[in-house]
Amino acid sequence: MKLQRRELLSAGIGTIAGLIFSGVGTRLSYAATNSTKTLNWKQPQKINIEQAAEIAYEGYKDRGLGCCHGTFKGLVKPILNQMGAPYDSFPIEIMRAGKSGVADSGSLCGSLLAAAYAFHLFFDAKVADEMQKELHRWYSQAMLPQYVPSVSNFKYYKVPQTKAVIPECHASVDIWVKASGFSKETDERRERCNRVTADVTIQAAEIWNAQLEGRNFKKTAYTEKQMECGQCHIKGLTPEKTNPAYNDGKYIREVSTNMSCPSCHPGRNKNHPRSKFRKNQK
Repeated sequence: MKLQRRELLSAGIGTIAGLIFSGVGTRLSYAATNSTKTLNWKQPQKINIEQAAEIAYEGYKDRGLGCCHGTFKGLVKPILNQMGAPYDSFPIEIMRAGKSGVADSGSLCGSLLAAAYAFHLFFDAKVADEMQKELHRWYSQAMLPQYVPSVSNFKYYKVPQTKAVIPECHASVDIWVKASGFSKETDERRERCNRVTADVTIQAAEIWNAQLEGRNFKKTAYTEKQMECGQCHIKGLTPEKTNPAYNDGKYIREVSTNMSCPSCHPGRNKNHPRSKFRKNQK
């Protein structure tokens, strides 16, 4: 089907956006007739956790799209299929952008990024933020991978487990590489990340279902070191008054983080200011 320039202009921007969203062509008439309809994405449904894990595991390997694609597909694809058009035409493949810490840059683990997108797509922002914080704390403290696929070239290979400490791809992989003895560019390492993709999907789905059912999903506490540093530095854990005059004239820097502090800040140097909130400080 060909559209004349005048027809495109008269159809309006909303219709054109609808065409792009729905893949162009086959859903032309639907997009054109529903271009002014506001889509309601806030329709979360209970996730079949076992199914989500299997989809995520296969989604990681699918055309090399990686971890972000795998987790996002595992969490939302069955739901989108149930919601029908135009939701089921969401281009999940764009999640390849989160592969290996976003475009292979080794930053935030792509599976965690995928879960964040899924949470925010279906839940209100404040709720989604809390869900994601819990997932980050869990990821940083859990021994991974735990998932064992039913079908795999490595089904009988016991993949070494490690603790990521922080939700960063490069740190997580580097810790595993050192512990396992396998280099980054090996099938064993790829299998490890493939399984972690499924692990994150499982945990994200459990948090998701808990939220839907009104259960408390906040089960992972801050580490002891986070609590120690957090008295002055972690947003939400600092005292109510955090102004320059409150701590003997020393400014208390408040940061937003769920990560382990020593991973980037190994130890307190001699120039660290004294704090009335730190016990037995010398």
